Amino acid sequence: MDIRTMKRVDHWLGTPLCAAAGAWLSFCRIFKGKEQGIGAPRSILVLKWFGIGSIVLFSPYLEKVRKAYPGSKIIFLTFESRKEIVRLLGICDEIRVISVKNAAVFVRDTLYQLLKFGVSGVDVCIDLEFFSKYSTLVSFFSGARSRIGFFQPYFWRESIVNFPVYFNSTAHISRTYRMIVGALGVEAGTVAYKRIEFPEKERALLRAFLEKEGISAGDRIVSVNPNAGELADCRRWPKEYFIETIKGISRVPGVKVVIIGSEAEAAYVAEIEKSLDENTLRNTRNLAGKLNIRQFLQLIGISRLLITNDSGPFHLAYIQQTPSISIWGPGSPDLYGVKDGRHRIFYADYDCSPCLYLYRAEPGIFCRGKIPCLGDIKPEEVIGSALEILNEKE
Repeated sequence: MDIRTMKRVDHWLGTPLCAAAGAWLSFCRIFKGKEQGIGAPRSILVLKWFGIGSIVLFSPYLEKVRKAYPGSKIIFLTFESRKEIVRLLGICDEIRVISVKNAAVFVRDTLYQLLKFGVSGVDVCIDLEFFSKYSTLVSFFSGARSRIGFFQPYFWRESIVNFPVYFNSTAHISRTYRMIVGALGVEAGTVAYKRIEFPEKERALLRAFLEKEGISAGDRIVSVNPNAGELADCRRWPKEYFIETIKGISRVPGVKVVIIGSEAEAAYVAEIEKSLDENTLRNTRNLAGKLNIRQFLQLIGISRLLITNDSGPFHLAYIQQTPSISIWGPGSPDLYGVKDGRHRIFYADYDCSPCLYLYRAEPGIFCRGKIPCLGDIKPEEVIGSALEILNEKE
């Protein structure tokens, strides 16, 4: 299913279903009395469907929960495309997935998972989605007596989430994540992100693959991600700016520019590749759609630099300790960025930005989709910063 269809169904079908579920819970509370605390859970369900970056950022907080409740079973439920990154982060005891291949498979998988929760039982559900009615319904039908989620002043959410957490859009998401685990009685304190390591056999296979693609061990790899995921392609820096940047960096001696992306993003990347001149193509390789997530992470890990939009690969570069240049517009680096000297952020900081996190409003609503905040960040600025970073690595 495409993302637009999912959003429409989520709103028009999800809203009345959430309202009905909320009405039922409100009626039941008349007889149950005062809400009890969470206590020590035997099982914890975590829901996150979109956003690799959010999964990465929440991972050390979930580790804190594991240490606080070593006897609890943590189950992570996500879409199939996120399964491997959750596995690599090692943040749960069991990963369950739902496929969005088509509507029938999606409904089948959802009902199957809810049936499993009905049989095994869940004590706590942590819903990491902001506006999803589907996610809210899964938390309700999971049977969890304690449902932790972001506060929304709408009946469809506040009637179901009985342990609401304030989503503070004016501060870094880490504050919100601390409040989420705080609802479980866990003091997060300082968290650390671990680099994901791979066995030598896998690293050797990637080296062999890169050699076939014309990338040798001595090349300085600059990975370029012109994509922005399926949720908000308005975060993409203009295509012609990426083309100009790739041209500029490919001229640096010893540099190989590698354009990356998922299989779904391969067509967009191909358009960029077609616009590159012959000299640029000599030192540029298009690997979009050719790498699985494990190879993708390894490639980022051996890159000298990642240039990316505000998207998941930015956070992958952070945990793999690879310097990055990230370009932000509708999203906020104050909310999802990192303060680290290795990661340079370009952000025009328009008065209307960020516009990405508004409920029931399309990003770019105030500029009618023109996104001038990204257009104001010029290729020469990014190229200059990239050259500085590459020189620092010498």
